Amino acid sequence: MTDLRALLPDILGGHALIKSLFTGTDFAASPGAISNEMRALLGGLGRDVTDLRMAVATDPSATIDVTVTAFRVRDVQARAFFEAYVPVIIEAFPGATVNETTFGSKTAYGISLDSKSSGTSSLYPLDDVLFVVTGSDVQLVGEAFGLLP
Repeated sequence: MTDLRALLPDILGGHALIKSLFTGTDFAASPGAISNEMRALLGGLGRDVTDLRMAVATDPSATIDVTVTAFRVRDVQARAFFEAYVPVIIEAFPGATVNETTFGSKTAYGISLDSKSSGTSSLYPLDDVLFVVTGSDVQLVGEAFGLLP
């Protein structure tokens, strides 16, 4: 199984990104790191926090505000995780909308929490990984998608 960090870009907008990996063991050791909603979502998929892995790539200088995250849940396809995750977002943010969009040849799902929020969050389910790209610079978000598998 590929290390999730290897799936994330190394450089974005000319800035070297730092990558962090969080495992189910990390989440279990820090109960507050995972919301009750995420625990319920995982439970609905027949999994718990020990089955979750998450990698995050960010600019350590904070010069760019794009964050690329990859989630993997043991033995769960990304589409199933995505379909369980979207209702959690809608429940937490009743004004949220989800719209299909494309970045190059990749079909993603843009999330707007409300009409006043700036920036974008886009979800991209691929095989057993759900990618989430968040940022206010649409060009950099598009560049990040171009660097994903």
